[in-house]
Amino acid sequence: MSIIDAPQPVAAAPTRGRRRSGVSAWFTALLLVVGSLVILYPSAASWFSSVLQAQEADRYVDAVQGLTPDSRDVALGEAEQYNATLASGERVVDPFASPDAKTVKTNDPYWSLLDPSDDGIMARLRVPSIDVNLPVYHGTGSDILRDGIGHLQGTALPVGGAGTHAVLTGHRGLPEATLFTHLDKLAKGDMVYIDVLGRTLAYRVTTSEVTLPTQTDTLRPQLGRDLITLITCTPIGVNSHRILVTAERVTPTPPAASVVKTAVGFPWWMLILGGVLLAATVYLLLAKRSERRKAAREALPDDAAAGPGAPVSSARPASPGPVASAGRPSAPTGRPAASGEEFPVASAYPPILPPPSRHAASGTPRPMPSTADGRAADRPARSVRGAARRRRDVEEADLAALLRWDEPGAT
Repeated sequence: MSIIDAPQPVAAAPTRGRRRSGVSAWFTALLLVVGSLVILYPSAASWFSSVLQAQEADRYVDAVQGLTPDSRDVALGEAEQYNATLASGERVVDPFASPDAKTVKTNDPYWSLLDPSDDGIMARLRVPSIDVNLPVYHGTGSDILRDGIGHLQGTALPVGGAGTHAVLTGHRGLPEATLFTHLDKLAKGDMVYIDVLGRTLAYRVTTSEVTLPTQTDTLRPQLGRDLITLITCTPIGVNSHRILVTAERVTPTPPAASVVKTAVGFPWWMLILGGVLLAATVYLLLAKRSERRKAAREALPDDAAAGPGAPVSSARPASPGPVASAGRPSAPTGRPAASGEEFPVASAYPPILPPPSRHAASGTPRPMPSTADGRAADRPARSVRGAARRRRDVEEADLAALLRWDEPGAT
């Protein structure tokens, strides 16, 4: 194998850099996914909880519809009798005084009233202006307030009547549920509806105030008035005060009260944001993959990077430098070369000319073979092979000349 045909060294691909780039891309994508989940979790959990709570409230309505009219009248009479036995001067205790207290059912008949399906739900609360559609449970234990709205034991059951004051409580600012989070947005004149035992009671907001937990005098019954108060904590995370929204009964009940729509809307913005984050993650991974492929192609030789169908370059490599020879005669002069002296071997090749033909002798142009459409046929591969063969013949002739100088008696 001649010096010209010697293979060139191939640079090693930077595998370590590509590996680091791939790890970085996956790590960045993982951060995007985790970050998007952290951002979307509160809204997604709140929406899912609202759907479940609305379903619980709807099941209560279905259970009431399964009762006979006589059963409804009996249950309503028992609730009204319970309200009549409540001491009007009894002090109302803050429902959030013991936030970790669990609901403990006793032999008090309170726990069995207004419970047609025996699941602790006594009514359904609807507040259209803040998209509330929640079940109302007996008691205000932490397990109750986590799932819905609690009725403060010791206050009137929400069945209406002159001189009654029902108190309903709910949490605010939970990451996994909305509940009374927007209670502070209720204004005077907004409507509140209670669905109980197949009846719909309508209340109109009259006051909204912020008080201390010990200020519970406004929760006592008032003579001749049918009231309901919604309570929650404020500020969110501090819970040092209470928001009290009081509404008064509207009679007769407006006809539209039974057809108020409180369906939980789907949070399309959350879906759009999740899609954008997912698209950004996919784009980042594809971009990193493209960069790695580009870096790999740049690290390969030109012929390898060009791919399998690319034409091979026919450019002739540069002539090798002078070859060292000791004691060998010089081709041009025939004198012995001194030790360490160099002389060029085939440093320049004679021009490659086509062999003479009868057309060249006669001076007529040589016709080119044509294809079916009349164009000259292109034969680059044959020309390249012929040039390579002639170059090999010249190299062999130069080598033979050198060998003749080495033979004894050569002159």
